[in-house]
Amino acid sequence: NKPHAHTATSNCDPSYGYVIDCGAAHHITNDLNNLSIHAPYEVPDDLIIEDGSSLPITHTGSFNYKSLKFTNILVVPTISCKLLSVSQFCKDNNAIPIFSPTFFCFKEISTGTTLLQGTFREGTYEWHPISPPQAFMSQSSSRLWHHRLGHPSPDTLKLLNNILNLRITTFE
Repeated sequence: NKPHAHTATSNCDPSYGYVIDCGAAHHITNDLNNLSIHAPYEVPDDLIIEDGSSLPITHTGSFNYKSLKFTNILVVPTISCKLLSVSQFCKDNNAIPIFSPTFFCFKEISTGTTLLQGTFREGTYEWHPISPPQAFMSQSSSRLWHHRLGHPSPDTLKLLNNILNLRITTFE
């Protein structure tokens, strides 16, 4: 499947998040940091966009978002928007797409559960992933973590401290 994208141009609005592309053969990002797993793209192909021009592909990879899989993602540094391939998403997540005049969603085929949804803006369907919550901590007592984690032993707390670098102070 030769890499191609029908919606994409080299200068689309980057504020769109992921643009939903029914004609894209792969998901596309311009930033390697958007992938959790990646490798150099070794195939001598470029991404062909709607105007017939081509853009170089540097890497391929994947990431998971909640329980959803995003595979076969191409990294194209010179493209200004990220694309979500409808066919790739449906194949990876056993989903069907639904498009309306104001929104889109993907539903899981066997249960009908909504897996992903987004909006319609200026002729384009877009999805903005919500970042998972992040916790920032400077220092906590082991007594606090002892209670938060269901009363683990001091040895378990020390192990967690070493693995996760939680900076837990010792029992008082």
